[in-house]
Amino acid sequence: MSCPGTKPSFLKRLAGAALAVLLTMRCAAEERPRIIIGVNRPALVSLPEKQWKATIDKLSAAGVRYLRTTADPPYERVPAMVRYANDHGIETVLIIPVWAQDFYPPGVQPRPGNHRLFASRPLAQLDIARFSAFWSEHRKRIREAGARVFAYQIGNEINGAGFNGDYPISHDAHLLSLPPCDAEAICADVTAGLRTYSEILRAVRESGDLGDSLLIAAGMAYTTNRFVREVGGYFISAADAVQELDRLGAGQYIDAYAIHVYPWAPDIGRQAEHDGIQKWMDLAAQECMPPGNGGKPCWITEWGIRRTPGSECGFDFKRNRRSLDGLEYIQRSAHKRRLAAAFYFTWDAHPNFAIENCGELTIDPALITEPRP
Repeated sequence: MSCPGTKPSFLKRLAGAALAVLLTMRCAAEERPRIIIGVNRPALVSLPEKQWKATIDKLSAAGVRYLRTTADPPYERVPAMVRYANDHGIETVLIIPVWAQDFYPPGVQPRPGNHRLFASRPLAQLDIARFSAFWSEHRKRIREAGARVFAYQIGNEINGAGFNGDYPISHDAHLLSLPPCDAEAICADVTAGLRTYSEILRAVRESGDLGDSLLIAAGMAYTTNRFVREVGGYFISAADAVQELDRLGAGQYIDAYAIHVYPWAPDIGRQAEHDGIQKWMDLAAQECMPPGNGGKPCWITEWGIRRTPGSECGFDFKRNRRSLDGLEYIQRSAHKRRLAAAFYFTWDAHPNFAIENCGELTIDPALITEPRP
């Protein structure tokens, strides 16, 4: 007997009220959408082995089941880390760092950074053959290690100057439109980089090496003109990046688009705080799923609230309250089939966003763990 369209009155006539209640409960459970909840810990594999193992032990003890981290050099160490996480009940989402020197011809230098943005190589100049060689070797080592990667995110925040050298650093930087564009030379480089990125996704999908792992298009930064002016580097909106990638055919290669959002709200009352966080999350989600994105779901691969000043150790009540407002939005959107995953930033190693400080968790574990059935 199938769940959709089944009438309670029919169930009662067929097998009695008790069976009807049990079947209705079962159907409700089956129809409940899956929302993947996890946590970030960038560059974990770059730590000494004893340290990254200790971190995974802590994550497992805290109930974390999904970890997003970077596949940083030395790449040969990555499979062991993934296998160790698997053995401790943790699925991994690996970021492949397309800004790494290994994927570029020797003469390609990083565009300089500034006080807020990293030095980054221009994505448009990435060598697909070099990337494909890395990808084939990486997947071979993953299989040999008996490891399992839940999903791959190729690159990170490719829609701006933070991780993509196609975007210049400038004191008069602003949020570009694509198209039309008010800075044609910059936009030509940007679109060339997005074209290269689409080719990377195609190479990964058509390699035959992806297996059961999901493929996620780089978490786009949700940003505003104010932020762009503050950091001094050009960006395009996440919506423009998603639409351009889909126009280039990227949608046929991926399982989801992803976005990063760091909501903020002023201290002007509890209801205003709650509504401000929810609105910020909603605006980002809309950019992750604009009209014409091919109907792909959205993953929020980074989100979080800055810690409250003075709360380095101990439970951060204000941050926790605001974070739960964000989680409320995520869970509600999952029920509307809008969001499929959310990863809090970050476990440790960031002075403003670490949630594990002084040997204890400073926010509710519900923010980083799978919801109970």
